[in-house]
Amino acid sequence: VGKAAKEQVKGLLREVRLAEKLRCKYLVQAYGHVYFPDGAHPGHCLVMELLDGGTLHAALAPLSAGAGAASAPPTAEQRSGWLLDVARGMENLHDNYPPILHRDLKSVNVLLNAGRTRAKVADFGLAKVATTIATATGASKSDASGSTRGTLGWKAPETY
Repeated sequence: VGKAAKEQVKGLLREVRLAEKLRCKYLVQAYGHVYFPDGAHPGHCLVMELLDGGTLHAALAPLSAGAGAASAPPTAEQRSGWLLDVARGMENLHDNYPPILHRDLKSVNVLLNAGRTRAKVADFGLAKVATTIATATGASKSDASGSTRGTLGWKAPETY
């Protein structure tokens, strides 16, 4: 097994350990992970709560497609509810001691339930426990390329 694969496994296990500790109805619940040593697709898999309403990104797509959209756009009431759910999930992360920083909040990392009445924050792969102000702002850590982690268009201004 190569170094990159070992780093991926370490990252997954770190995400599992962090996500298993989080108990909030606005955060996707992780139950653990399983390892399949052989078969067609060997490897580690994250076991988490099923939210089969799709991503927030997909739910908002009809708004940008206009009249040609395949499905009706979500109502203002639905969008407001999702916004509150995401804000409450982020508040829960930040209210931990020490705070947990998601570091990759974007519409594809928000999942909806089947009825599309609730939104939950998902994907804690880049999440980090903030131990200093520098960690909270991203000033102290960068990846191998020298840039802070996250998705460029979605990053908080203080991380640039």
